[in-house]
Amino acid sequence: MAKIGIEVVGESQLVGYPSQYPSVSMMNYNTSEPNPRYWVLKLLKDNLGPGDKLAETTGGDKTLSMQAFGTTKGKMLLVANKRGRAAELTLPAEFEGGSVSMVAPSTGDHAPGTGAMSGRVLKLEPFEVALVRVK
Repeated sequence: MAKIGIEVVGESQLVGYPSQYPSVSMMNYNTSEPNPRYWVLKLLKDNLGPGDKLAETTGGDKTLSMQAFGTTKGKMLLVANKRGRAAELTLPAEFEGGSVSMVAPSTGDHAPGTGAMSGRVLKLEPFEVALVRVK
């Protein structure tokens, strides 16, 4: 969205019961816990913000959406796996030893998972959203 000039991102509904479009809710109405939509929005809010610069981003394929950023916290790459199958992405050498935060099927309705990059290959679960930071 930043590529086309959209500066503000939001969610349309905090809690949605079955009769109120739960498919756009940010909360799991059965457990009262935030769902992955909430956690992706929080991941973006906590790591990207005013003054961050879009960087030229190349590579990948049609199954991945990617955008690099220059931020006050360093260089970051936002990657979204748009498909219902696992994917891999080989990153530039500067990402080796960096860190990654992700919202994926394995994180469920919990906070984003975090970890260190070992090597340069980013393995993505189906529909995963990952934010990779340069070390």
